[in-house]
Amino acid sequence: MKRQTMPGGEQGFTLVETVITMVLAVMMLYGLHATLNTSIKGRKAAQKLSVAHAHAMDFLNRLRQITFGQAGDPAPTSSQLDELFNDDQNLGNITLHQLVVAPSAPGYTFDMHQGGTNGTWRVKVSRDLNHNGVIDGLREGREDLLGIEIWFNGKLMAASMRAADPDFTTKD
Repeated sequence: MKRQTMPGGEQGFTLVETVITMVLAVMMLYGLHATLNTSIKGRKAAQKLSVAHAHAMDFLNRLRQITFGQAGDPAPTSSQLDELFNDDQNLGNITLHQLVVAPSAPGYTFDMHQGGTNGTWRVKVSRDLNHNGVIDGLREGREDLLGIEIWFNGKLMAASMRAADPDFTTKD
């Protein structure tokens, strides 16, 4: 493209060159904005997941602290569940065996709205130690070994196993 010479011998940009440069600059700025937006959303999601994981570990620690109980303990009341999973350190008088459900059952579900973890929690305690929904593995189905799962909004956050006190545990 031939440049136009302005009066006085100066050369300038044509309108087409200026428009193309502006379009390229806008496209680059839009790309930068989209990248920054994605980064911010990712950081917020990671923070929420981190807070949810901390809550899940707190729930798991609570389940490790309560007494094991007996296999015939009655199902928990809603007030016992509220006391166990509320935000204070009083765990109430619930036993772990009260929380046991069938391997195919979903467990106990509750909503929690605190600390950035607005969502649905599900706590499952069963004799299914490998968390596959059936009792088919070695040591599964015993009264002295229980599997624990903590879910948040449909995502498994923590899984563990708990054994009764050694005096009440079957020796293999």
